[in-house]
Amino acid sequence: MKIEAIDKKSASLVTLTNEVGFSLTLCDFGAGIYKMDWEGVPLTIEEDALPLFLKSSGYFGKTAGRIAGRIKKGELVWEGKTYHLGINDGKNSLHGGPLGLSFVKWKRDILTREGETYCDFYYHSPDGEMGYPGAVTFRVSYHLYENEPKVEILFKALSDVATPINLTTHTYFNLGGAETILDHVMSIKSHENEFYDSEMIPIGMKSSPHCLDFSIPKKIGRDIRDPLIYQAINKGYDHSFLLNPHDPDEPVLTLSNGRIRFELATDYPCLQIYSDNYPRTGVPLSNGRLERENSGVAIEPVEVVEDLEKMATVPGHFKTHRIVYSFYKETE
Repeated sequence: MKIEAIDKKSASLVTLTNEVGFSLTLCDFGAGIYKMDWEGVPLTIEEDALPLFLKSSGYFGKTAGRIAGRIKKGELVWEGKTYHLGINDGKNSLHGGPLGLSFVKWKRDILTREGETYCDFYYHSPDGEMGYPGAVTFRVSYHLYENEPKVEILFKALSDVATPINLTTHTYFNLGGAETILDHVMSIKSHENEFYDSEMIPIGMKSSPHCLDFSIPKKIGRDIRDPLIYQAINKGYDHSFLLNPHDPDEPVLTLSNGRIRFELATDYPCLQIYSDNYPRTGVPLSNGRLERENSGVAIEPVEVVEDLEKMATVPGHFKTHRIVYSFYKETE
């Protein structure tokens, strides 16, 4: 494994490159994925300039939390008490608030265990940070396999009181650096979706209509302009998909451009899919393109957004979740 580190005051980057030419670049600001490529072929999108990446409202590649998703009026009702969270999305709180986990600098370690390389990030969030109850120590561990294009992400949270936690990685995929992901073929093992009110606040799960049904592989662009989802507030996909019962090692999503296939496995019960509906048009991306509508697709494993009890930590015990990215060549 080749390891390259760039340390700066604002943020530090570390690039892991394995024996098959797969590179994973990580950033300690937001404990996130700065970029991924395989033999020089880009697999993700993010701002090309580090300063833009650090302050990005698009959360490119970063760890989102304490609770990923929107909370109406920033009011978290937990154990009979209302907690007032940081507001950063109109009247609502999004992805942990304006100084959530995406916008803090984490401590970093690079470790070798049994011949495999891990990059671990740590952050201690004090009680009351962004309005959330309880002190929580977070750990995000990235494992790039030595001899295959495969990345494992492990989330851990240790709290002093029971508190809801819903972490995710907000990575945007674009396999091969295409102008958009509309021709990427996607499949998801799901038959139910979250629906939303006019402010994108979740209102409950329903059976998937045809435009949200990816149980049979189809191009992302095929139904993205369907009136049911292409509205003033949506402009495309920004929906949670409830996964069918599955083994945590079983792929629940595939994405393909015909040359590279990406598979995702997770023990989370849902995937949030966002098709880059509100880009900052013209921003240079790391794949050599300028950002535009549908430049990438964010794939975010999450808890069921209404189920705070399932998000709850047990004091003194680690709450863990796992995500695995695997990549394959479909043609030579």
